Amino acid sequence: MPVICMLDETHLSDFSGDKKAWPIYLTIGNILSKYHNKPSNHYVITLVLLLIPPKRKNLTSKQQESIDRILQWILKSILQPLNDVSQTGIILDCGDNHKRVCFPRLCSWVADHMEHIQLLGLSPKSCPVCEVPPDELEHFHERGTYAARDYQAYIEQFEEADNLRPKAKRQIINNLKEKGMTGMAEAFSNLGLDISMLHKPDLLHSIYLGMVKHILGLLEGFLKKHKWRARFDEA
Repeated sequence: MPVICMLDETHLSDFSGDKKAWPIYLTIGNILSKYHNKPSNHYVITLVLLLIPPKRKNLTSKQQESIDRILQWILKSILQPLNDVSQTGIILDCGDNHKRVCFPRLCSWVADHMEHIQLLGLSPKSCPVCEVPPDELEHFHERGTYAARDYQAYIEQFEEADNLRPKAKRQIINNLKEKGMTGMAEAFSNLGLDISMLHKPDLLHSIYLGMVKHILGLLEGFLKKHKWRARFDEA
């Protein structure tokens, strides 16, 4: 049973109370889209409201590290029940009034890029899937050019560094930073999955604000070159 989580920090109000909310939504993947996409069916539920940390630019590096670890601990606590039943299964009531043994597995984490890197412990210009350098992101590469990210290995290296003397610890941390790692994706480490495969960018940022904007820019340049902009606007 594929479990899908969605995350988006949401602006609420400028006039009263808390101005932001940071909800995690949850749904499952084996529901037909004609039912799933109808809001009144309530197939998407709010799993939790996360704590919103202070702006990072006002924090020291130790404070930032502490906040990242607290966030990972919260997520790990929330996702722990999935770890417990993903291997052994759980009997659930299905929509056709039958009971079935289900094996829920986290398969997707839909969020924008900045939220992905915060949850995966990456620097802002890093790829969640492979170790491509930031200045090579816009170039096409054949599969296998850069090593795939091994988040479990990163976690083990961070844990090893915690037990070393400052100089040796600094060397390991610097090596991890060169690969774009700033923290551990500890929350997902016990779920028996490839953490990089959770990376599913949301439609708003990857398609609507990305590809559509790019295509419309090309179209506008084409129309301008052939002096068809006025005719296009009229149409």
